Amino acid sequence: MTRGKIRHLFPGNNTSIGFFSLYQYMPPPLENLKRYFIIKGGPGVGKSTFMKAIAETILNMGHDVELHHCSSDNASLDGVVIPFLGVAFVDGTAPHSIDPKIPGAVEEIINLGDFWNAAGLQKDRVQIAAAISENGRLFRRAYSHLAVAKIFHDEYESAFSEPGVMDWKAVDRETLEILGDIFSSSSHSGLQSVQRHLFATAITPDGPQSHLDSIVGGIRKRYVISGESGTGKTTILRQVANRAALLGLATEVFHCALEPAKIDHVVIPDLGTAVINGSIPHTYTPEKDDIVISTERFLNRHKLAAFGAEAADAWQRYEDAFAAAITFIARAKQNHDLLENYYIPNMDFKAISDLREQIMRRILSLNQ
Repeated sequence: MTRGKIRHLFPGNNTSIGFFSLYQYMPPPLENLKRYFIIKGGPGVGKSTFMKAIAETILNMGHDVELHHCSSDNASLDGVVIPFLGVAFVDGTAPHSIDPKIPGAVEEIINLGDFWNAAGLQKDRVQIAAAISENGRLFRRAYSHLAVAKIFHDEYESAFSEPGVMDWKAVDRETLEILGDIFSSSSHSGLQSVQRHLFATAITPDGPQSHLDSIVGGIRKRYVISGESGTGKTTILRQVANRAALLGLATEVFHCALEPAKIDHVVIPDLGTAVINGSIPHTYTPEKDDIVISTERFLNRHKLAAFGAEAADAWQRYEDAFAAAITFIARAKQNHDLLENYYIPNMDFKAISDLREQIMRRILSLNQ
């Protein structure tokens, strides 16, 4: 049997404005959602392992899954979506605490805290409290540095807004050409557009990590927009997302990890089309039939040179602040691993495994 395919995504991110959650967009729309399991419990209780085992079983049955990764722990999952069953699982604990909106009828809470030895944990309560407090401190420091990184990133981009540096009229003309090409045969779908907002790239303990290939690899037509920060890529992508919404097309909108108000990629499944920001840190190598558009064609480097020293200084300061933020996120991950070590010896993982098998039988019965 052919193994199912995996899409890798991030439903949340470490950003310049703190932890940014898009978890509400992770499960399928309500009309396609049969069961949504919200998993509760502390660190190290087995939430990620629970979801990985479910996903592995489904993949081995030949069905596709979405794996939603934790931005603060590259090896950990925060969610799994099983489209063919209309089932989703999510880690519902802080910093993305999730509670049922339609309890019982759609959502169901799985509390892995039912399987811990509270007496054993109580012995280490002082150390556990200290570790949780330290995690909060480390992330506050990380987010402060990311906020500084954004300031200098904005300063770098401001050089491209100086008079004569960019031919913005040409960018507008290029945008209209792209819109015309993508939507040339599209009329209004007659439906209300549904936009799903997620991240393809995350700021993690190991630095920026991108899963873009798994998201756009199977898309029939891909536009790859390349160019330096500040040369109009986000402007083009925003216009594509807006036009798709006006036409009532379902879209997936992928946001910038540093500045989540910005759009990095747009996928329009109804048209088999993706528009991609192909610049670092979005690791994507264009294929033969991809349409590659460089916004640097509209850049006057002679004019830019007048601001070159300032821009170079801003970029260096951005990189320094970004690197400092990664250091604190990595330290938070190390601290979280220590915190998990208090919980792991106090868990009944055999009972959790039995529960997982019960849940698996239940969700498979939904397809009968």
